[in-house]
Amino acid sequence: MTGSDEPDGWTSSRPDSKPWHPRGLAIDIMIPNHGSPEGIALGDQILAFAMANAGQLGLQDAIWRGTYYTPAGPQATGYSHFDHVRITTLPRR
Repeated sequence: MTGSDEPDGWTSSRPDSKPWHPRGLAIDIMIPNHGSPEGIALGDQILAFAMANAGQLGLQDAIWRGTYYTPAGPQATGYSHFDHVRITTLPRR
């Protein structure tokens, strides 16, 4: 992947009012040209990878384009996340 086929960057451990990012359990993968067909396709590919590997990744949930995804299935939400894919993992025990 090159150019707009690659994420713009990512953030993980950052200040947040929720515990997931500060504890290193969530990552935001920034999507270039997120409103374009190519950007949407890239976000969809990242989401599909996360969902296909949910068990291995310890996936709790993912959010992309207003939809909240869990291993049990997607549900519509009020969360935006239109410019990035958010992936949240479960704490390791």
